[in-house]
Amino acid sequence: MLDKEFGEISISIRSNMKRITARWRNDRLVVNMPPFVPLNSIASFINENRDTLRALRNKALEKARCSVSYELEQRIPCFKGEVHITTIEYKPNFTGYKRDKDGNMFIFISSRDDISTSTKQNAISSALKALMKRTAPHVLIPYAWEIAKEIGVSPKEVVIGRGAKKLGHCTSKGVIQLSFMLMFMPEELVRYIICHELAHLTVMNHSPQFHALCNTYCNGKEKALEQMLKGFRYPLLEN
Repeated sequence: MLDKEFGEISISIRSNMKRITARWRNDRLVVNMPPFVPLNSIASFINENRDTLRALRNKALEKARCSVSYELEQRIPCFKGEVHITTIEYKPNFTGYKRDKDGNMFIFISSRDDISTSTKQNAISSALKALMKRTAPHVLIPYAWEIAKEIGVSPKEVVIGRGAKKLGHCTSKGVIQLSFMLMFMPEELVRYIICHELAHLTVMNHSPQFHALCNTYCNGKEKALEQMLKGFRYPLLEN
């Protein structure tokens, strides 16, 4: 089906659907419909929802412009370093990673592979996460202890947690847990999150007293750093 504004439209008949729905995929409008609905109903559906479909397309295009993509010889900044994406003479469909003895980090792909394919892009994103998981204990834990010593507090232990969404946590026993995802952040944000958790050693809630203490640890920049954190985007693909 062809629409003057939206171009070629893909139609998918789904037996489990009860009404017509639509979404954008790769800049093409895809209409899903139940088998009992006549095809001429699609044109009416599009005309009735044209403003909404237009807004959805603009949102999809904006997301595509802001999405992450990887290139050969790209260097991705991370905490205390960068990750170099390069090739290696190896069998096809290979993606690997390495952190050498000097702390240099690499993502390797086979020289026979096309880095632009979605399969390879996803493989690189997964390798980045795996590399940061492996690197985090060697980098984040010593840094956290350095900050704790600087501000004069003593957590019972500093560990790397398993989760990715919760960036930091202070347990009731005084253990500081940090996410490996901090490895993707600039130092000022990593320091802010660590200071936030270290402040919980003294004040376990988020009262004005807590924020005053955290702000002191952050050299008066707590609010600015919180806003910076909200705007941070990871160099990872959304899977």
